Amino acid sequence: MTAIVGLANCSIGQAIVLPLVESGEILRLAREVVGPFYKRKSELAQDWIAGSFNDSLDYHVHVSEEPCSCGFWFRGMRISAETLYNRLKERGVLVVPGHYFGVSEDWRAWPRMHPAELCDG
Repeated sequence: MTAIVGLANCSIGQAIVLPLVESGEILRLAREVVGPFYKRKSELAQDWIAGSFNDSLDYHVHVSEEPCSCGFWFRGMRISAETLYNRLKERGVLVVPGHYFGVSEDWRAWPRMHPAELCDG
């Protein structure tokens, strides 16, 4: 449903934003308002992560290039991303396993996408 709404949405949104696109104002808003807003949100999330994760946890935070997202790589994780997802969901934490964001088969085959297959037991 989300894909359909995103691809076949009504024209009112486009009509509202058209003057901003035509004037170039949308670029200024993106640079001066939207970008800094999400940059600050990303910084807050990374501060929270640094303060919440135990130093013994071997993790890496990916460069935040998208609004409202924060990617993690847990080095040496002995469970699959789906297992982690289910465990966190039971605790009220919503995550999305990274393999859903892969754009090519090469990327999906990347060893760190399937850590359980690399570990003993």
